[in-house]
Amino acid sequence: MSSRTSAPERPRTSQPAAHGRPRRPRVVSVTLAAVLGLVLAGCGVRVDTPPPTEPSPDAQELVRSAAVTDALTVGATARAAAASLADEGGEDADAVVPLLEQIADFSDQHVVQLGGVYDSGLPDAPEQPDPEATLAVSDGTVTEKPAPTTADVLEALTGASARTRASAIGAEDGGLARLLASVSTSQVLSAERLATVSGVDLPETKVPAEPEVTTTAPPGAAAGDLATLVESEDAAGYAYEVAAARSEGTTRSRSLALAAAHRERAQLLAEAAGIDGSATDPRRVAYALPEGAVADVAQEVELDLATGYASMAGTVLGEGRTPVLDLLTASQRAATTWGAPLVAFPGMPERAGS
Repeated sequence: MSSRTSAPERPRTSQPAAHGRPRRPRVVSVTLAAVLGLVLAGCGVRVDTPPPTEPSPDAQELVRSAAVTDALTVGATARAAAASLADEGGEDADAVVPLLEQIADFSDQHVVQLGGVYDSGLPDAPEQPDPEATLAVSDGTVTEKPAPTTADVLEALTGASARTRASAIGAEDGGLARLLASVSTSQVLSAERLATVSGVDLPETKVPAEPEVTTTAPPGAAAGDLATLVESEDAAGYAYEVAAARSEGTTRSRSLALAAAHRERAQLLAEAAGIDGSATDPRRVAYALPEGAVADVAQEVELDLATGYASMAGTVLGEGRTPVLDLLTASQRAATTWGAPLVAFPGMPERAGS
């Protein structure tokens, strides 16, 4: 009987053969992480991502938003003061309440044309009640705050006008500068009218009683725009001279004073533009005048000037806007003294009734 000799067993090893399939530790890791994530989710555990941050507004947006905030404040103050005065009554209520309501309406228009409240696109935070909004504490007793007064409205108007005027002077965008100049002018003229009608003292404003015109052209002013204003100012002077010749008493004296003022402005602007006495000097001996009474003609020439200065506010640069804004206010103010109504956007007739 023959015996078989078994072949020796090959030693086992934990190492894979050279031609075997390699391991995939990355796949295992990813799979494990996915499973772990599902487990955590099933247990109600999640990893939060940080909430989106609000984008930072640029310089132009900050200027615009500040003007909107001021307009909202003026509107709310005027509206509350009007309601309070209407409830109280009084001798001046019939005259002051409609003016306060007009100021509130103008402020609403300002907010709309300025673009409204800044929206970052993020959800708004829940509003928190303001315990100081309507209540005041005195000697441990909680009482309602008094309603805004006409004086409060005047403070709000003049403060807003001064800040918006400064923003108009410093604005980099010409279109925004023109709009801010118009809003500021509307606010200060409304304040002047409210002070006159109510008898309440007008707080100090940034607008001089008489604009200062120099023989230096504002930076950025186009020669054609300056020439147009030279002609408009000279035509206004001529119109007032004709009005004086047809009038007497106070109207005559006033017309003569305004004629001299407009002729002087025309001369200074002509020198600033470098066209005084030149072939391109647009001034003429006589001008065609609109039909109508003295007041109607005066309103038309002053409103035409206001439009010209508002347009220039959008083209000149920086501090060069200061005298332009003064002239815009002076022209619009003169128009109102001749009977033109207050408007929300002086010098911007395209926004009338907006």
